[in-house]
Amino acid sequence: MIYNDFQKIPKITHAHYRINVSWLYLEDQITQMSEGLELIIEPEFQRAHVWTDEQRTKYIEWVLRGGKSGKDILWNCAGWMGKFTGPVYLVDGLQRITAVRKFLNNEIPAFGTLYKDFSGYLDILTADFIFYVNDLESYTDILKWYLDINSGGTIHTEEEIEKVKILLEKEKMNITSKS
Repeated sequence: MIYNDFQKIPKITHAHYRINVSWLYLEDQITQMSEGLELIIEPEFQRAHVWTDEQRTKYIEWVLRGGKSGKDILWNCAGWMGKFTGPVYLVDGLQRITAVRKFLNNEIPAFGTLYKDFSGYLDILTADFIFYVNDLESYTDILKWYLDINSGGTIHTEEEIEKVKILLEKEKMNITSKS
C-alpha cells in the first residue's frame, strides 16, 4: 500500500500499562499479574523456543553489560486495569524470559559462570525487563497486534508469520460463524 500522508499511515496498537521488573522479581511479577486469571505464556501464535543456549547466554551477557535494547516484554489481558477478564497472554518476549529463567535457575552461564557462583549483587536497574500490558478485548486483535510487531524488519521467518496469519483467518471465520 502506498501512503503519501503521514497522518493516514495506520498505527500499531500500544500497551497502556508499563512497569519495570527486575529479574530478581520476575517470577513474583508474573504470578501477581496472573492471579485469578489464566496465564498463557506459550500461546499458539507464539513461535517455539528457537534460541539455542548459546543465544540465551549471549542475551544475558548483553543485558548484564548494560545493553538497553531487547528488554521490552509485551503482554495482553482483556480488561487490564479494569474488569481484568483475561486471559493474560505473553505476546512477545518468550525467548528473553526463557533465557533469564534458565540463567536464574543455573541452567546456563553468563561469562562462563552460573548465577549461583556470582559474587556481589545483581543490579536491579540493569537486569530488568519492561513489561507492557495491552488490553485488547478480542483474540483477533491480539493476533493482528502480534503480526504488526513481528512482520516489520524482524528475524521471524515467513513460515512463523504465515502460521499466525492462518490463525487470524481461522479466528475471523469463527467470529463470522458465531454471528
